[in-house]
Amino acid sequence: MNTIQADNESQKNPINIQFSDIFDIDEIQQMQGLFSDATGVASIITQPDGTPITKPSNFCRLCNDIIRKTDKGLLNCFKSDAALGRHNPTGPLIQPCLSGELWDAGASITVGGNHIANWLIGQVRNEELNEKRMADYADDIGADRKDFLEALKEVPKMSVEQFNKVSKMLFAFANQLSEKAYNNLQLKIHIAEQLKVKEELQNSKEKYKTIINLAVDAFFHGDSDGNFIDINHSATELTGYSREELLNMNMKDLFSQDYLSQNSLRYDLLTKGETKITEREAKHKDGTKIFIEMNSKKMPDGTFQSFFRDITQRKQVEESLQISEEKFRLAFKTSPESININRLSDGMFIDINGGFSAITGYTAEDVIGKSSFEINVWANPKDRVKLVEGLKQRGRVDNLEADFKMKDGTIINGLMSACVIILNDEPHIISITRDITDRKKAEKTLTIAKEKAEESNRLKSAFLANMSHEIRTPMNGILGFASLLKDQDISDIEHTKYIEIIERSGQRMLNLLNDIIDISKIESGQMEINLTETNLNEKIENVFHFFSLEAEEKALQLSFVNALPNKNAVIITDSDKVFAVLINLVKNAIKFTDSGSVEFGYEIQESSDTNAIKYFVKDTGSGIALEQQKYIFDRFRQGSESLSRNYEGAGLGLSISKAYVEILGGSIWVESELGMGSTFNFTIPFAKENYQDNNTDINIHFNRSK
Repeated sequence: MNTIQADNESQKNPINIQFSDIFDIDEIQQMQGLFSDATGVASIITQPDGTPITKPSNFCRLCNDIIRKTDKGLLNCFKSDAALGRHNPTGPLIQPCLSGELWDAGASITVGGNHIANWLIGQVRNEELNEKRMADYADDIGADRKDFLEALKEVPKMSVEQFNKVSKMLFAFANQLSEKAYNNLQLKIHIAEQLKVKEELQNSKEKYKTIINLAVDAFFHGDSDGNFIDINHSATELTGYSREELLNMNMKDLFSQDYLSQNSLRYDLLTKGETKITEREAKHKDGTKIFIEMNSKKMPDGTFQSFFRDITQRKQVEESLQISEEKFRLAFKTSPESININRLSDGMFIDINGGFSAITGYTAEDVIGKSSFEINVWANPKDRVKLVEGLKQRGRVDNLEADFKMKDGTIINGLMSACVIILNDEPHIISITRDITDRKKAEKTLTIAKEKAEESNRLKSAFLANMSHEIRTPMNGILGFASLLKDQDISDIEHTKYIEIIERSGQRMLNLLNDIIDISKIESGQMEINLTETNLNEKIENVFHFFSLEAEEKALQLSFVNALPNKNAVIITDSDKVFAVLINLVKNAIKFTDSGSVEFGYEIQESSDTNAIKYFVKDTGSGIALEQQKYIFDRFRQGSESLSRNYEGAGLGLSISKAYVEILGGSIWVESELGMGSTFNFTIPFAKENYQDNNTDINIHFNRSK
């Protein structure tokens, strides 16, 4: 019996389980020695390829020091052990050794059907051994005959019947080891998986806590009674309390009793599962007022989470603006800037003040004795009709906005207040008008700014709700299926499926965080350009192969168009950014296309001094409504912004793509009609010498849709 043997295909270990991974070799060595001592046979445990795992027990001098020392004897040992090393689940393999007719046997050790080791015994002689033939064998292999026969006498004798019993006992021991090995393996796998899940959960918790701690808004997590469980650093900065102080406080402690008596926290609304967004007046530790926007929601575990956004400065600005407007109105009514008196019947000017001249450019000599029609001061005659009708109905008109034509022909906006007075028994109009041209422009600007601010607040609120959804959904998947993994009765298929779901959920969260980091880099101007040589065709084909399986699963026809032959398709650009944009657009196209096709590729646009590559991604999907096309590239915007939408995502992909394209000096746009599909285009400029225009060949490739 030799410790090295040939392996065959049936003895391969496909899952790479090592004997030493699941057994204590010292304990096995001791058990092997006891077995050899008790049965009187030589023994060793090897790997399926014959590599020794244990040290030999009771090896005889004939085999170890004589036969194996000759080339022919060693070769015969190899052949004999190769036969004994075969995997045989029905019983031990027993045969006389090819090197001297000593009896050997072998049994395999398996784990879950995988052959991981052999237990080999033998080196015994029986009563039928022909010593003359053995002596001839010594001559045949070139061993010393006398030494060979003396060593032969040292070999233990054992009947065939007894050796068969020992071999069967070996087979039983090997089966026991196999069963123990399987149980040890399952336990080890289970422990490793539990540790991995625990580590992943801990990492997810740490990432979530990091995001909360980095949030600009103050974060408060309270129990069902409002007692704080956790807060972030911004909460301490906003309130002035330390972390230790806040964790011993209740939500109500952040508001005055007088305020709460008139503005309750309305936990009843939160209990109904609503997200409550309100503007409230909190108090700082030093007693000063803090105006906040409070965004609160009840969590599934019965606790409450709230974000406080400090809007104190905004409130102060609004209050100052209101006071300023009130002062402005009062000053305007008594201001001598533009005062004129006109006869009600025909509008003839009776008198004007210096303010009138300063604003309009007309002197008293220019207007007195003339009507407003004669000097054509009303830019819109309908405004004068409003004034006269108002005076006839109510006797006064306050703050009538009208457009007036100046002496030099310019048009100004005026705010007029007027009333009827009686002069010389005849009704006249006394009016006070202020030039509000600049104010009208400012109001328009303010209106636009206010609309943008309101839209920004709405988008941020939608973004926060979306982030909650995008984080909570994979977290629920991770926590839920991690809990299911604790069930000892789940099958291997279910176990693998649960692990895959946890991995996909973790990857989804990682993609979300990567998008947020990219947006942060873009905002801070830290996004760098890395120009390298890039083969357009290779990149296009990589994108095609990357999405082929996903397209086939949806039964979509995926195709691409290369406008240049491979040898002329090398340019210098930031390959990572360009193809990050292309990948995002193709991914969106497949996501929002339920049937039909997705086609993408590029073409060359030439000019006198520079060239540009125009990429396109065309699909037959649902299309984008015209009003949505106006903001589809804006940050945090999606075609559907409700939490009930059919597709996941944070609404950052297209804004990141737009930023990448613009950083590289290009532009991006969409052509779409609702229900008719969409075509996204973007251009990337590059130096003209970086490619050779030989686009006589246009390569078009298709996948095989289901």
